[in-house]
Amino acid sequence: MKFVGREEEVEMLRKWRDVSAEEAQFVVITGRRRVGKTALLRNALDDGVIPYVHLPITRQSERMLCRELQVEVEQILNLGILGTCETFLELFRIIMKASQTSRFTVVLDEF
Repeated sequence: MKFVGREEEVEMLRKWRDVSAEEAQFVVITGRRRVGKTALLRNALDDGVIPYVHLPITRQSERMLCRELQVEVEQILNLGILGTCETFLELFRIIMKASQTSRFTVVLDEF
């Protein structure tokens, strides 16, 4: 599928990503439902410059959701996590620890 328009937004997201090499960045994207926020992020980050972890937050229990997201984090960041994450606190601690030695982007979708 071809991505049309939003060149300025894509460029801005990529600039923030580049700045994050020197200093952590936190970007919030808001908007009405079904306007393409996730597609915008995927388009901006799919260029392969650095890995990104897409964590879709669903209505599952925290325990089940964290177990699923752990698999995504392990695969994308090439981590061997011992045990299972059952809370967001555990999962985010692992992500923060990994950020000390690796550069990547985390997308929390529908959080």
